[in-house]
Amino acid sequence: MRAAANRAPGNCLHVSCRPETALRGWAEIRIVRTLSDRFLGGHTVFSGVSTLANTKQSKKRARQSVVHREHNAALRSMVRSYIKKVVKLTAEGKKAEAEAAYREAVPVIDRIADKGLIHHHKAARHKSRLNERIRALKA
Repeated sequence: MRAAANRAPGNCLHVSCRPETALRGWAEIRIVRTLSDRFLGGHTVFSGVSTLANTKQSKKRARQSVVHREHNAALRSMVRSYIKKVVKLTAEGKKAEAEAAYREAVPVIDRIADKGLIHHHKAARHKSRLNERIRALKA
């Protein structure tokens, strides 16, 4: 009950706590910058993290990092979902479906490794362990 009271409009400066702002990207950042300039003495706040960005360039980099971090988190989550799907199918003993899910997962894992979100050794380790699980199943 108390947590709900804390999230009432106007009690928190964070954009994520404000129900009227289901925005992402520039609109959200504009609201946060306005609030931070008004209430926090000019410190820039993005997604609850205060930065000491002073120059125009550093403020822009801080804005970009918020968007990039959210995008990267979504991509990492997607990779985990593909991996979990293969693990689940192997645990259930469905070899044909697990192989199909593995063939879908491999290009996704490689693409994420190419973007640098995970190390290429980690990508290889995931693929190897998934393939090992599938090979361990009886046909």
